[in-house]
Amino acid sequence: MGHTNQDSTEGTTQATGQGLSAPVPSPTILCVDDEPTCLLFRKLVLQKAGYTVLCARNGTEALALFEAQKVDCVVLDLLMPGMDGEAAARRMRQAKPEIPIVILSASFFPPDEVMKLVDAYVAKAQSPTVLLREVHNLLNRRIQKAAS
Repeated sequence: MGHTNQDSTEGTTQATGQGLSAPVPSPTILCVDDEPTCLLFRKLVLQKAGYTVLCARNGTEALALFEAQKVDCVVLDLLMPGMDGEAAARRMRQAKPEIPIVILSASFFPPDEVMKLVDAYVAKAQSPTVLLREVHNLLNRRIQKAAS
């Protein structure tokens, strides 16, 4: 099951059966994973839900896109060669602390130091619905904060 650091809230979304589609207008998700198959799968899942998706295969590429593009949420693999997810999340938080980050891991629950940097954790083995729910909830919280 996904883990969010804050309580879930509801917001404005496109009408769907599950209510897990992208809030209107379509936010941009930066998806980062060094495994090409996993990256493509997540990209397709997020696009099918109505999100615009930018992809990066490592932390360095991710930071370049994060700084150059309008990004509304980051889905970030924890274990990557070179700059790992923890280092990338730390730099992203310093640059744009308001952007939500979901950390992914295939093998373990991230340590407390990592969880303090991110907004949610999803295990790679979980259903795509869990990832969509976390992204959806985090984006809706961000929209509500901006409106208040």
